[in-house]
Amino acid sequence: MRIGSPGGYLFDALMLLFLFVAYLGDRDLQAFSKGLPSVTVPGSTFVFYGTLGIYGIRAAMYVAMLRRNRAPQTIEWLVFIFPIAFAIVCFVASGPLLRVYADLHGYRFCSAHGDRATMYTFARQKESCPAASRAGE
Repeated sequence: MRIGSPGGYLFDALMLLFLFVAYLGDRDLQAFSKGLPSVTVPGSTFVFYGTLGIYGIRAAMYVAMLRRNRAPQTIEWLVFIFPIAFAIVCFVASGPLLRVYADLHGYRFCSAHGDRATMYTFARQKESCPAASRAGE
């Protein structure tokens, strides 16, 4: 692929999208740091961070270009495998990761509800859980 080809920048355009999506997930997680009595966040919050791991493909390409080597070497494999493994962990274990994150911030799990997307509700350790909302509320 030639340098001037727009197809060569597909992963860079995706990275901008992934950064924006991760920013949206970060806004949800910031609610735990505000000290609110209860927090409701989407269960897919850590999936947003997993999208950043997909950029490991492009990072491995950059390493290969800098090394000017055609055969994949150990460093390219490591730069590729660790971000992809991070993405897989975030995609598969998004719900449990969210519960661990909430527990580390002093919140306990109350309920999961949702119509189209699962929303998790957490409350402070010493506070009572809010009433579970129904679909459409």
